[in-house]
Amino acid sequence: EAPDSRFEDFGTVKLGGGRATVTLDAVFREATASSRDYHVFLTPQDQTANVTVESRRAGSFTIFGDADATVAYNIVAIRRGDVGVRFTLKDLH
Repeated sequence: EAPDSRFEDFGTVKLGGGRATVTLDAVFREATASSRDYHVFLTPQDQTANVTVESRRAGSFTIFGDADATVAYNIVAIRRGDVGVRFTLKDLH
């Protein structure tokens, strides 16, 4: 569980020349308040690869790193309409 309602998306991309731009899925963008307020977590799939998020935009983000690295990513954003709502008490019975 999380303190607020979030959506996630996952994927893998191979860098070309040290960069790759990932376009956010249209359904993900529509379901979230993702303009730039989203988190990107990167996991290099090559043991020695160094990668980082170079930039985030409303509909995409760019990864910078070792020339031909393969990178798994996880994107997390707050659900549209739930911005600012945290730890809402719900009846679980």
